Amino acid sequence: MKNFLIILSMLLVQHSFAATTSATTQSKATLSSSCQVQLNDINLGSITPGDPSSSGTTQVNIRCTKGTPYSWYPSFRQAGWDCPFLTGKNSGDKIYYMFYYANHYQVYTSNMDVNPATSTGTGDWTQSPLQAFVQPNQSYITCPRKPTNAGFNPFVTPDVYSDSNSIVINF
Repeated sequence: MKNFLIILSMLLVQHSFAATTSATTQSKATLSSSCQVQLNDINLGSITPGDPSSSGTTQVNIRCTKGTPYSWYPSFRQAGWDCPFLTGKNSGDKIYYMFYYANHYQVYTSNMDVNPATSTGTGDWTQSPLQAFVQPNQSYITCPRKPTNAGFNPFVTPDVYSDSNSIVINF
């Protein structure tokens, strides 16, 4: 009898949970267009009077979401005022320079966004070279303010020269 009661209670328990029901839920996400940029400093090295030019290069690494069109260009801190220049840490002297990117030189600052490098994001990092040049005989007639020591002036004071710029990405 004891076994009969155990079997009977098991059958009743199974029957009480015999029906089921379900509901459906959706998983959703929104991915917005986005871009990231990474780069290192550009080191022009030692500048020697009489050398034809000094240059340095860095890689502009950009990663944008797949299919996102974007453009980038360097933006000088002196925008609208002067051509880019390196400033002596102690002397305050200036050495003018230019950028080379997207297969063209960029000397002046007022229209940097007119010549952006353009591409479409793949989701992976894209590398684009960015070079800086100091050239002794470069003509700076496009500068809003004409430099008094265009290019490398051998009469600037020996010093450590630097400048800081930004990379602007439009997407």
